[in-house]
Amino acid sequence: METSAELQKSVLKLENLYFTECSFTRREDLSKKEIEYNYNFKREITESEDKQHFKVALCLNMDERENKAVEINIRIVGCFTVEAIDEKAKDVLIKKNSLTVLFPYLRSQLCLLTSQPGIQQIMLPIVNVAEMFTD
Repeated sequence: METSAELQKSVLKLENLYFTECSFTRREDLSKKEIEYNYNFKREITESEDKQHFKVALCLNMDERENKAVEINIRIVGCFTVEAIDEKAKDVLIKKNSLTVLFPYLRSQLCLLTSQPGIQQIMLPIVNVAEMFTD
């Protein structure tokens, strides 16, 4: 019989996490207090030869809608391992669940980057980031 620790063991493990890009650019002539942004999320997945190690990058590119007076770029990479399970479940873990792990870190970094004088701090809402991607 399996113990409760064995039953709760995750098949997706985060081995490492790091930011490869964190940039904030603001034009000096920005005078608005309320800024509307365009948001663009992108996901990148790299699989190792052994098919058990993956790098998943979640990228956020933002700019001010009207005249691009503010531009923000953040790219976070998570290194994951996946234990042998069926391919369909493995696909969901890598394409969806890994993003759920990375999103809170990206959200926090955005908040830190925008906590500058003269600009409204941005706090992304808590969302199901995995649903942003159709595959």
